[in-house]
Amino acid sequence: MITIVSGGLRTTRFLEGLLRVMPQEDLAVIANTINNVNVIGLKIYPDLEYLLFLLAGKLDIRYWETIQGDTYSFMDALSYMVDKEDLWFRFGDILISHVIFRKHLMTTGKSFSEAIEIIAQKLGIIAKVIPMTSDDVVFKVSTDQGDLPFLEYRNKELQGLIKEVKKIEYDGIDKAKPNSKIEETLSKSDAIVIGPSNPPLNIEPMLAFQDIKNAIEKAHCSVIAISPVLGDEPIDQPMRRLIEEAIGIGTSIINIVERYPGLIDTLVIDENDEKYKQELEDMGMEVIVTKVRIGTQENRTKLAEIVTKLI
Repeated sequence: MITIVSGGLRTTRFLEGLLRVMPQEDLAVIANTINNVNVIGLKIYPDLEYLLFLLAGKLDIRYWETIQGDTYSFMDALSYMVDKEDLWFRFGDILISHVIFRKHLMTTGKSFSEAIEIIAQKLGIIAKVIPMTSDDVVFKVSTDQGDLPFLEYRNKELQGLIKEVKKIEYDGIDKAKPNSKIEETLSKSDAIVIGPSNPPLNIEPMLAFQDIKNAIEKAHCSVIAISPVLGDEPIDQPMRRLIEEAIGIGTSIINIVERYPGLIDTLVIDENDEKYKQELEDMGMEVIVTKVRIGTQENRTKLAEIVTKLI
């Protein structure tokens, strides 16, 4: 079994390629839940929602944040009742229906993780999908506009409304408990793959649980990380500001790897970062240089083939 430490759409895209080279029954996914947003009392976890629809074969991979055949009647109706500045998000009817059903399951006594397991079964998903926690945690960004959930911060940043980024916070993480199934899953894994997602938002919240971090360190298998960096190409601007201003580090592959001290056995980097290969090897890991680009189906499949050959 391969266990993917997953967060963000970049890892979802990598998984689309992985599903072309290995069966779902050999796959487990530990999913980040810290990137979420409230929509009139409905808690939506975009990364997790789209991951589930990918595994169910229902995600429209032309756009990645759209479900096949989805419509937007709910959002269109909501626009008559909600102020325009508060309606900066847009989710489809199919996704909203699943969120409502999940909320219903939780009102009957199911935990968040149990509700996700039930929904995954109803979607016909064979892979194990394990949310990092059932507790309420939110990635917040402290700015001159106040403390904002990441998705709201991203929206305001793209509009040029954020003048100052002060710090980030994993709100609620100190009181949260990791999913009890994660440690056992990691211990039974033949390989652990850390997806090509931005560490502060997508991966580090999971590693903030000491039990999860310890389980990865103690796992009797190889830990493979895929670089989220593509040479000197600019990364997403809102995330760049978080990394450089709120955290105070650079965005090179060296800076990224330093966020995972002692965890990585093998690192897959983009060919544009080959100049860092020796320095990375001196840090004690095997380094594989290839194209870490997942914009096309062919590239995703090739990257997945390379990763599976390392196991």
